[in-house]
Amino acid sequence: MKSSMLSISPGRTALLLLCIATVAIGVSGTHSKDLGNNDLHSSGHGHHQYHPDRQSSDASLLMPEQGSESLPQPPPALLSSDLDAGVVADDSTAGLHKMMAVDFRSPTDDHSYGASLRADHARHLQDDFQAMDILDGSANVIVEGNGFAGNHGDDGYAEGGGQDNGNGLGHGHGQVKGQKHAHKQVQGDPYLTAHGRTNVNKPVEHQAQTVDPCLLFEDNFDRLDNSIWKHDLTMTGGGNFEFQMYINNRSNTFVKDGIFYIRPTLTEARIGLEPLRDGGVLDMWGMDPGTRCTGNYNYGCFRVAGAGGNYLNPIQSGLVRTVESFKFRYGKVQVRAKMPKGKWIWPAIWMLPVDYQYGNWPASGEIDIVESRGNGPEYEAGGHDSMSSTLHWGPSYEFNRYTLTHANYSFPDGSSFSDDFHVFTLEWRAEGLKTYVDDQLVLDVPFDDMFKKGNFPSWVNNPWAGSKTAPFDQEFYIMMNVAVGGASGYFPDNVGDKPWSDRSQHAVNEFYDKKDSWYPSWGPEDGLDRAMAVDYVRVFKNDC
Repeated sequence: MKSSMLSISPGRTALLLLCIATVAIGVSGTHSKDLGNNDLHSSGHGHHQYHPDRQSSDASLLMPEQGSESLPQPPPALLSSDLDAGVVADDSTAGLHKMMAVDFRSPTDDHSYGASLRADHARHLQDDFQAMDILDGSANVIVEGNGFAGNHGDDGYAEGGGQDNGNGLGHGHGQVKGQKHAHKQVQGDPYLTAHGRTNVNKPVEHQAQTVDPCLLFEDNFDRLDNSIWKHDLTMTGGGNFEFQMYINNRSNTFVKDGIFYIRPTLTEARIGLEPLRDGGVLDMWGMDPGTRCTGNYNYGCFRVAGAGGNYLNPIQSGLVRTVESFKFRYGKVQVRAKMPKGKWIWPAIWMLPVDYQYGNWPASGEIDIVESRGNGPEYEAGGHDSMSSTLHWGPSYEFNRYTLTHANYSFPDGSSFSDDFHVFTLEWRAEGLKTYVDDQLVLDVPFDDMFKKGNFPSWVNNPWAGSKTAPFDQEFYIMMNVAVGGASGYFPDNVGDKPWSDRSQHAVNEFYDKKDSWYPSWGPEDGLDRAMAVDYVRVFKNDC
């Protein structure tokens, strides 16, 4: 447990005291609200959503309520003594959240005034004034996870018991997540916008007591937050004609013991074998936000078994992305993860552009931080003892130059990426891009005029004219998924005991008809070996 001492630079003392005095007035003059349930119906779990962008109906949130007893205004405040033990002390009544009692004294009388603050709030006042919008009357910004807001925002500290839409204390079992949807520009780089920083509620003994000013985004997965990680809902099979459908189901995407899992399962277990083969109907159009199909390409929203002679997608799995919650340009991404085991399983942690500034894929780029295969080490194309990083880029599909920016990596001792967790890192700068696994360099791509690097025919139009970095000079978002199979060559024909041909019109049928040759390698239906496991996702500013 870190010390609860607070040290303040002289130039910031006066501002700190003014802020604490104002917070003390607001907290004293408002009432605690009993927060009701707001279940995430898309997840089926009883977690509670938090809406930092929702405006409070109380126009004077930080002032005493109408008709309440007026509060004395404290005179100008000074710290009661030098900052040492006793001035800032642990508050034994803080409960789950570690609190600090900060005392300050009037220079004209002997009265002391105090404020009880979360320990990380008080330290953040010290550490990062310039990044905060404190009590500015209109900010409505939840800053760095510390619960401060303007007087149209929330100044209550919900503990997970419901929506933090009041100005008191919530009485639940978690805590408010950090700077979610803050939409504030990060100092020093106009292209880094913290749309989705979230310090998800780790147990208090694991929480950092200060906020890292370099950290843009963090999810430690104590729960699956669907407001951050949006699910793909489609049967399209992606651009590789894979065999899975992506759904939002806790059999496929879930958190257990602080680890996020994406696990493929059999559609047959859900709808039965005969409907899968012939006559069964899967309708994913949906009506409500969070249930609507996200990809209609290749009949991705509605399919009938037997149409065209093909089965329905025999696998269901998950793909999640931060497209609506967090995007960034340039920075360092770290993901601690473990890859799945099982033949023909295809996990990936990757990034796509938000706006497709330069045109359709791959003209606007794709960044694959890590891909792997669940096949065993004996698989000649590379199994779970191998991983790869790739950039996809080119003026059009037929001119994708990914082979120039692709690298494989295996550990010298032959160890598996499925046996232990490893840290997969992306370093992305205007000058170039690198990927690592456990600090071992995998891919190194300098951005030195990508159009020249591609050596395209003279008649091909350059969509990136005027930028040597394009298409990797725009904002991207993060994606994580587990696919199965496909007809793009990632699992090459005639390598291993592959049960289907990429050229077949009925590849999915061939794959599933040979289920007995691959399904035992996946382990138990409710097991975790077949899943990609993610401990955390973090994004940092460069040069910080």
